Amino acid sequence: MLSLYILMTAFLSSLTPSILAKACTLKVAKATEVLPHLLRAAEKYEINTPKRMAAWLGQLVVESGYFTCTEENLNYSAEGLLTGSFRHYFTPQTAAMYARQPEKIANIAYGMRGGNVKPGDGWRYRGRGWIQLSLLGNYIDYEQSTGVPVVANPDCLLQPAQAALSGAWYFHKHQLNQLADEWRITAISIRVNGGKNGLAERIAASNKALAVLEKII
Repeated sequence: MLSLYILMTAFLSSLTPSILAKACTLKVAKATEVLPHLLRAAEKYEINTPKRMAAWLGQLVVESGYFTCTEENLNYSAEGLLTGSFRHYFTPQTAAMYARQPEKIANIAYGMRGGNVKPGDGWRYRGRGWIQLSLLGNYIDYEQSTGVPVVANPDCLLQPAQAALSGAWYFHKHQLNQLADEWRITAISIRVNGGKNGLAERIAASNKALAVLEKII
């Protein structure tokens, strides 16, 4: 058991910006910026093997646009509303009415579910972080687990440290480390995204990261 712990600790300590850049197709400057946050979050939530880290990174890069976004893009066209993950919440008429209006889209798609009960909760608790935390119920769970006051201050998830920590917390909460150990990337993707949006990209990103990370231990 001790040797396994040492191996896992050694794996995290061996990650460098250049390795992360190669694993995630990032510029070294971006990898240098995000790596400390990723390592702190990964250590806390036991994302500490090549498979776990690769599966996590494969989701993070797709969800965050390769660590360029910490907030959900809700600027959907009418066509996007009718064909994407929000298609069940819009008709052709309402999609045309609310297209390109992110706040209204959020309040319709996220309103009155997942703990959202007040007017404006859909927008207030829209997706934030590198694995986007959305819906008041999830914000409450995260705050109770970590002590971070995200319910009163949801925008704190826009900061890199919290974007990483919330992403690792989500991975742990939904038992995705176990799925990563079995390399079940499709199942992980569905739990993160709620569907199969971007599935091919998530699989490819995870496989690429694993090919790099397996070489460093």
